[in-house]
Amino acid sequence: MHKGSLTLHIQKHIGPKNECNICQKRYVRKIDLDIHMRNHSGDLPYKCCKCDKAFMTTSALRKHEILHSGVRYKCDICNKEYSHPSKLTRHILYHTGLPLKCAICNKGFAEPNKIRRHIRTVHKLEDISRVNELTIKVSKNVGHSK
Repeated sequence: MHKGSLTLHIQKHIGPKNECNICQKRYVRKIDLDIHMRNHSGDLPYKCCKCDKAFMTTSALRKHEILHSGVRYKCDICNKEYSHPSKLTRHILYHTGLPLKCAICNKGFAEPNKIRRHIRTVHKLEDISRVNELTIKVSKNVGHSK
């Protein structure tokens, strides 16, 4: 393990020290707080050179720039097209079966953050350990063939 990774991991357990003075959200790394502050200020420092859109992070800008490349990723099942391969991968899960299910209502989800938000908002559970307990992994190999 890299020394920087270990330090960051330890800091996560000790507790984040960089706190937003507006909403009190806390971050381990100062750079993450700096990026978060753009939510409050509306600062969008990274501009697309092909259109008038602007973004909070370079990664968001790079993801957007793929749209201008004209490259499309097509679903072999329904022919729906996506501008980014990760969006196609997520879409395919809707054909092959959603890998995460809510233990309360059995609703399926493709992404862990979506099911966590569902359990917190729909079922009003904030305790993250309970949220994780209520997430059922249907299959580790959904969407993959041998």
